[in-house]
Amino acid sequence: MCIHRRGIVHCDLKSANCLLSNDWTVKICDFGLSKTMKGATIEDTVAAGTPEWVAPEVIRNEPFSEKCDIFSFGVVMWELCTLSKPWEGVPKQQVRLAEQKQQHLLN
Repeated sequence: MCIHRRGIVHCDLKSANCLLSNDWTVKICDFGLSKTMKGATIEDTVAAGTPEWVAPEVIRNEPFSEKCDIFSFGVVMWELCTLSKPWEGVPKQQVRLAEQKQQHLLN
């Protein structure tokens, strides 16, 4: 992603932040939670982003890098393939808990 070459991590990449132009070009918006990389990882004590799209290391308040955006991009691709929302019907608090403990929730 172009922003990663500039040392920026979006931190809230999700389908709602991906806009389509008239020529079907995808534009990423809402950089309000973005962070600037100053080293190999970002150490932030506050988990940011929407839990259903956020990488587990961010939810666990561990150091993270631009790879957390790649995780979120994978969730967006999963949405496109399944035509479903991630963790649909599961309360956000349960999503956070499952990601913190790396547990799978079965319906």
